[in-house]
Amino acid sequence: MPLVPVDDNVTVFQYEDTGPPPTSDTTPYTTWVLIHGIQFHSGTLAVYLSQRQEDTDNNSGIFSKLLPYAAPNNLRRVHINLRDNGQSTLCADEELVPALGGDKEAQVAFMKCRGLELASFLAWFSQHEHIPPMQEVGGKRVGGLCLVVWSGANAFGLSFFGFAEIIPRDLIERYLRTYVILDAAPTVISAPTLTVEEMYNILLDPAATSEQKLAAWVPKSVGRYS
Repeated sequence: MPLVPVDDNVTVFQYEDTGPPPTSDTTPYTTWVLIHGIQFHSGTLAVYLSQRQEDTDNNSGIFSKLLPYAAPNNLRRVHINLRDNGQSTLCADEELVPALGGDKEAQVAFMKCRGLELASFLAWFSQHEHIPPMQEVGGKRVGGLCLVVWSGANAFGLSFFGFAEIIPRDLIERYLRTYVILDAAPTVISAPTLTVEEMYNILLDPAATSEQKLAAWVPKSVGRYS
C-alpha cells in the first residue's frame, strides 16, 4: 500500500486504491474515498504491527472485501488509513497530550491539523491520479469524489468541513460531491446520548471494569453485521 505526504513534516497517509475501472477511457467514473472507524483500519488483510497495537487481529482491513465490487459499478475505491493506523504516521505525544487536556484552543488546533491532512490527501489524489471532476452525462451526475466516513472517524470528517478555509477551492468546486456519515456514534455528531436506563451500554457503565469493557468492545461494534 502506497504512502503519501500530507504536510511539510514528513507526515504520511497510507492508502489502498483499486485504480480506474476498465471503462474509464470512455466513461467518467466516480471515486469513493472510505475512511475507517476507531477499532479497524482501512488496509488489506496483511498484518501490520504498529508501535501502539501489539494485537492486530482486529486491525486487519475493514473495507478490503468491498474492493471487487468497484469496477462492475464503474467506481474507483480508495481506502485511507488515518494517523496511528496501519503504516500512516503515528501521532506524537506532543500532539496528543495538549489535545487530551481541557484546553479548547489546543483541541481545536489538533482537529484543524487533522482536517488539513485530509484536505491535502484529497487534493493531491485528485490531481495526481487525474480523477474525473463532477459532470453530467446523459442527465446523470458522475465523476468527483464521494467521501464515506465510518463510525468515530466522523469526528475528523465533520471537523474537516468545519474548517472550510483549509479546503482547496478547486477541491470543493470540481471534485467533492458527497459526504456520507456511516453509522456514527451519537457523541461524534453531538446528538443526545441515551441514559443507561434507556439503553444499557457497558462501555458507558461506570461500574464496569476496563477488562469487561474491552471484552465487549469488538462484538458490540460489529456483531450485528456478522
